[in-house]
Amino acid sequence: MWTLEADLMRTVAARAIRWRWAAVLGLALAGCGGERGPDLGSSYPVKGKVTLPDGKPLADTKVNFKGPAYGGATTGSDGSFKIEGEGLPAGEYRVYLEGGARGGKRSMALPYPTKYLDEDASDLTAIVKPEGPNDFSLQLNKDDASSRRARGGH
Repeated sequence: MWTLEADLMRTVAARAIRWRWAAVLGLALAGCGGERGPDLGSSYPVKGKVTLPDGKPLADTKVNFKGPAYGGATTGSDGSFKIEGEGLPAGEYRVYLEGGARGGKRSMALPYPTKYLDEDASDLTAIVKPEGPNDFSLQLNKDDASSRRARGGH
């Protein structure tokens, strides 16, 4: 015999079972995605100095390293930078700059070619090595066509 009370109890029981299964499934799936990405191994300290074509230091500019991982640091008044934390994993990195613009508009001409602002166009590279030292001298040049590799080990 059908009653409103019996129908209501069946509905409540069915919902409770669905919620339990949803909770169990959710917990099971949550345990499967604990890692944020591939294991890149150990990281190594990275520092260096950026100089302009005339040899003067490049200050207040972010230096970005993109490769097996990403890291960046802002140069000080002497052009030096240090990637904070543990550094970067070993590997080859494309190096490019961020800076020289305020509020989205350049307040003055950049003292270096704009290719250094583009991660694909920049010809600066650095190889982070486990044995170190990973102290890079990044000398910018005036010529967009010439190629530079960061010198490490200083």
